[in-house]
Amino acid sequence: MNQYAKYLLWVKCYFFQKLSSEQTDKQRDITDVTTAIRQLSDKQCASDPFPTRLLKDNVDLLAPFITTLFNKSVAPGMFPAVFKSAYITPRLKKASLDPADTKSYRPTSNLPVLSKTLEGLVAHQLVEHLNLWRLLPDLQSAYRAHHSTETISPY
Repeated sequence: MNQYAKYLLWVKCYFFQKLSSEQTDKQRDITDVTTAIRQLSDKQCASDPFPTRLLKDNVDLLAPFITTLFNKSVAPGMFPAVFKSAYITPRLKKASLDPADTKSYRPTSNLPVLSKTLEGLVAHQLVEHLNLWRLLPDLQSAYRAHHSTETISPY
């Protein structure tokens, strides 16, 4: 690595640390949370305290409280323990396998809907940060918008 590349890496790391400390101050607003909740599917987990449809129908009333919960969780970097509990369901790997054999099953874990919502908002904020500071390699196509393998130029 030449001297210029080392300097660029140092500058990116410096700004990443600086912005990371500022990102803890950047809080999600009610519109972000409301939009995320409205985009949820109507599926729900057995550990959810109330149906997802009920959450979506009353999002305008609940959004300020959920936003406060999310912001108080993200600021210190803590993920609420309640959000970490999953409902695990055994699923048959293939229909042709023997249902009596326990090796024929794989575990499927379902997280609460608010857990998935908070995870999505944090992931979106992380991607915004990585794109803003161009911290992702230009040739990385996975998990990036407008970077599919079909848009890669072989030249």
